[in-house]
Amino acid sequence: MKKVTFCLVVLLLFGTTSYVQSQSIIIHKGVGSSPVLNEDKAKARQAAILKAKQTIISELLPRFLTANVIEKSEKRLARQLLRKPDRFIESIQILREAESPDSSEFLVELEARVFEAQLLSALRRMKLPLKFSKKKQVAVRIKLQGLPGPQQELEFLQKTFQISPEWAQIRPYLFNPDHSIYRGLYSGNLKNVLPWIKRFQDPAFVLKETRFKNRELQLTIQWQEVLTPLVDYQPIPEVDRWLQEGSQLQPEKRVPLSSSKGIFSLPRGVLVYDFLRSRGDSTRFKIDWAKPGMKISLVWRRIGESNLQPSVSSYDAKEQAIAQVPAEKETQLKMSYELPAGQSAFYLKISDEIGFIPEEAASYLFLHYTLHAEVSE
Repeated sequence: MKKVTFCLVVLLLFGTTSYVQSQSIIIHKGVGSSPVLNEDKAKARQAAILKAKQTIISELLPRFLTANVIEKSEKRLARQLLRKPDRFIESIQILREAESPDSSEFLVELEARVFEAQLLSALRRMKLPLKFSKKKQVAVRIKLQGLPGPQQELEFLQKTFQISPEWAQIRPYLFNPDHSIYRGLYSGNLKNVLPWIKRFQDPAFVLKETRFKNRELQLTIQWQEVLTPLVDYQPIPEVDRWLQEGSQLQPEKRVPLSSSKGIFSLPRGVLVYDFLRSRGDSTRFKIDWAKPGMKISLVWRRIGESNLQPSVSSYDAKEQAIAQVPAEKETQLKMSYELPAGQSAFYLKISDEIGFIPEEAASYLFLHYTLHAEVSE
């Protein structure tokens, strides 16, 4: 167990921010089964879950490809897409699992939330002819002004460009004190760029100025922080089993399931549950009830197994980086933070730090955890 006291450590915030695509979500159900060998039901269950995921991805392919293309590319699709379906899946919910009457086979039915744009991007990289798009892609620069920092830029991009199938490969290009520039590929009609961006309405931002000239989209944005409320924790069999095995308390609140995460207010003295759903996922919390000089005790606990590489990062009221603590294989982190004079809040980010994961560890690509904040005595 690690015990950490946050101190003012200078970190480049861009260096700790993962620019992960957050696409529109397809919800789809699938069934998988696997034989039980050597009475190893746990291994059979994992194999059945994998086959159910593969079934779901296979059944979604006709949305993008004709039957003829699927038939001709069957081996390539199996090799490049179906071997590792977790790349395209945000999260799963197991609806039913059962053994055959003679215990020789294990069956799983699950519902998956699939990243549409990530699946589409993989098909484009395979250079397969898509049903709906053979348009030429044009390089476009995107200039963002007015946003407080990279966290807000990431959220803005997630809610606009990265959910549109006409935009691809949105990448940071240049950062200046008063603006940032990204590059992306656009496959639509350039005349539609301004009407497209102007249609977005969101509680978190207002588009104050929009301009498109010489293939550069210039946006001045007013950011309005919106805190998303937590919801009551409802029993989750697998999580509750892990909690009992680890003698941990049941949470009172949880981060709600959503295709686009916001910032969540972390209440005082309340045990909160959340889970990272995939590689590079993250959740942000705000502690706004502390007073200057108050020392806050934070406890992060892992629930169950995971092959993700989590870290806990802290930011001041202006969302400037304070510290980043890798959790690695730790089951628990105890941290403390004293709110400086003139500050009214601070932020936490629980995230997966993307790195190399061995082939044999390419399961459990999610992480359940609890978080608790209280005033130190």
